[in-house]
Amino acid sequence: WEPGCGAYDLRALDITTGESRQIAAYLNEIAGVAINPSHGLVLYSVDENVAECQLTDVHGLFLADLTGAARQVYSGNAYQLIDAPQSGRFFATIDESVVSVDYDGNLAETSAPVAVLPIVSPDGTQWVFISNYETYGLWISPVSDSAPPAQMAEDAVNAAVWDAGSALVFFINDTGLYKLDVNSLQLQAVS
Repeated sequence: WEPGCGAYDLRALDITTGESRQIAAYLNEIAGVAINPSHGLVLYSVDENVAECQLTDVHGLFLADLTGAARQVYSGNAYQLIDAPQSGRFFATIDESVVSVDYDGNLAETSAPVAVLPIVSPDGTQWVFISNYETYGLWISPVSDSAPPAQMAEDAVNAAVWDAGSALVFFINDTGLYKLDVNSLQLQAVS
């Protein structure tokens, strides 16, 4: 860690033994991290934009296991990393889009209509994208579908959540609370 520059060293800590081991070390800022403990995987991004801290030109998106074996899966800046274990992938925003990285390290562009991370259903089969900035709305699509998602709301959507059975999406916008039935794609005001 260096003040003003951020973390350069990513470590795993075994809480039962107290042993710490290095997963990654870079001379650039480690900008984001997403962890999948059940698979022992870490997706992390190394940022090129911290000019005063940049000592090498290595930047991008990297997938590592907890032993430290890592490989670069994307060259460029990536932000907002998350793990969506129900879908078997990590997600990250890059430029004006969203990419997925499966647990084998395969990178794929998504059909995201906006550069926001998806909210994946509990069963891992569908996702929604919401936006309350510039391009407004809520979109839904099967995770496996490469076609553009269907836009179900055109107003700014502030938050969305799936029900436990993956059959409904509840969301809030400036006019109230709504429920979307995933099977019929029927939208209903709740309050």
